[in-house]
Amino acid sequence: MATPFDLVILGSGSTAFAAALRAQELGKTALMIEERTTGGTCVNRGCLPSKNLIEAARLLYDARHPRYPGIEPTNPGLDFRQLVAQKDDVVREYRQKKYESLTGGQFRIEKGHVEFVDEMTVAVDGQRFSGDSRQVDPETDGRRTARFSRSLQTEERHRVDGGASALASSSDVCRLRV
Repeated sequence: MATPFDLVILGSGSTAFAAALRAQELGKTALMIEERTTGGTCVNRGCLPSKNLIEAARLLYDARHPRYPGIEPTNPGLDFRQLVAQKDDVVREYRQKKYESLTGGQFRIEKGHVEFVDEMTVAVDGQRFSGDSRQVDPETDGRRTARFSRSLQTEERHRVDGGASALASSSDVCRLRV
């Protein structure tokens, strides 16, 4: 027997939360299923961490290359591990405040890998859930989609993955001189 929900959502990014909150406003129940970290790509591996590192890189660059005559360049030190740890703290705090704190009540998050059992039922680690919604597959025009990471983990600091995000990541690395 599957646990019933009005809406079953794959993922827990901003769009998933918007859908779950809207379902809650309508008096419906929602379940988000997340295999990775709550918050999705933007919060954990994309927008938030990259903007944080880009701003740090800008500050460092501006100190080394002042825009105005009469300001002497400085060469501030850089502890890349500490910078990444700070970025991780910002991401963790944001995820808790803006995402994880909203669960409960009419919707929740189930962690694990999802498999479709039939049109209305999914399984997560052997537990079944059913939804009153239809499966929606995003249109990709036959193209293959790929996952990428822009979080620049310390151990992988020289690895820059492909795709549009590579430009922002390589900018971080170049400006930080790592």
